[in-house]
Amino acid sequence: MDRTLADAIILHALSRDPERVRDAVAKVARDFVESGSYSPEEVTAAVDELRDELEGHLQPLH
Repeated sequence: MDRTLADAIILHALSRDPERVRDAVAKVARDFVESGSYSPEEVTAAVDELRDELEGHLQPLH
């Protein structure tokens, strides 16, 4: 799947059910930390970056 399509799917889901997207991201983040795949600091940084990127897409156009 290319990045543009993945972004469109995420943004569509976020606009329809933001709590579900939040819960899914939180679950994946917990799973990564608990499995030892990534450190808590790495996961926090990645989630922060994702949040910033999504907030940029959700800004109203003036």
